[in-house]
Amino acid sequence: EEEAAVSAPRAKARLRLRLLALLLMAITAGMAAEPLNPQQVIARYLDTAQAAECNPQQVVLDILVSASLPKLHKQGTLRALKYASGAGRASFRAVRFEGDPIVERSVIARYLAIEAKPPGQGARSVAITPVNYRFRFERMADYNGAPAYVFRLEPRNKRVGLFRGELWLDANSFLPLREWGRLIKSPSLLVKNIDFVRD
Repeated sequence: EEEAAVSAPRAKARLRLRLLALLLMAITAGMAAEPLNPQQVIARYLDTAQAAECNPQQVVLDILVSASLPKLHKQGTLRALKYASGAGRASFRAVRFEGDPIVERSVIARYLAIEAKPPGQGARSVAITPVNYRFRFERMADYNGAPAYVFRLEPRNKRVGLFRGELWLDANSFLPLREWGRLIKSPSLLVKNIDFVRD
């Protein structure tokens, strides 16, 4: 009986501690889930992008680029490997192309040439930063089950490589999930408008 009397207060104390711990976890989770304002989101995105630039590790991506020339009724799809370094350099190796060669030469090749520009030759001039774009928060959206911040991008000037469209940022990592829009200035004399989606 004496042991039962001693263990009862201990059990109550443990129960109180567990309840307190659960309450603290709930409060902390609520604070962590509090949405950031658009300026904070952009600041986190820029910090993440700068950290990636300082990372010398090379990443190999399997990419698929589809393009069309609607007025000519021509289209093409290129599957390629993209070798991207943290320093901002990118190179491409074609794996397979299907479609009309004029689409490959006039649209896809020129688009990839913009992507492959090394930092010293204009990559910073087309980077998605406040120097090149005005950011306007549009909404929160779902991207394959993950929450994303969606920003409308307006280029500050007309330059090859800049576009008008949207930037989707992961709500947890602040990494880009999607970029889409229309290039402000076409890199090809044969093509007036280039629309793209990059996931």
